[in-house]
Amino acid sequence: MELRHLRYFIAVAEELHFGNAAKKLKISQPPLSAQIKELEEDLGVQLFERTKRTVALTEAGKYYYDMSRKTLQRIDKDRDTVQVIARGEQGKVAIGFGGSVVYEILPKVLKQIKKSFPKLELHVSQQTTNQQMASLKTGEIDIALLVPPVDDEDIHTFPFYREALIVSLPKTHPLAKVPEPLTMDQLHKEPLIISPVQQGKVISMQ
Repeated sequence: MELRHLRYFIAVAEELHFGNAAKKLKISQPPLSAQIKELEEDLGVQLFERTKRTVALTEAGKYYYDMSRKTLQRIDKDRDTVQVIARGEQGKVAIGFGGSVVYEILPKVLKQIKKSFPKLELHVSQQTTNQQMASLKTGEIDIALLVPPVDDEDIHTFPFYREALIVSLPKTHPLAKVPEPLTMDQLHKEPLIISPVQQGKVISMQ
């Protein structure tokens, strides 16, 4: 038995006329009659009562019609679901994030993802940059929102947001009176309180 048998059977059951069903299916009547006969032989039951003028469903045919419609509906639904999953529009996505991402970037990203892909199930976890890189490799997360640079050829990165670095200084500090934005050269010899190097290299490498 193949899916075409179910589709042919449903067409005849709804039309109760082999000629009309054949037109609906865009095939000739003899092959349709042969397919229905093949289906009945495979099931070992008579699905239709046929006379020269009428076609009617048997009790077995009525039951099989209901089951066939449900089966095809489920198959069509599963096919649509598989296609949606294949396009990345449904399923589970794990996102790693760290640092200041949680305050402004992450809410915007999550909102946009849910708007574009409402069927996606999102899982978020806070990790350091190095932890996110490791999690990407193990498959623990699918996407990492981290601070560059990322020195790993196996991980593809692209910038999507630029964030200014803010330096907090006492009012009495000489650099507090500099009108222009401070450079890393100006801060190079200053004692700084920053995140540990294990959490990311954006400061320590410059």
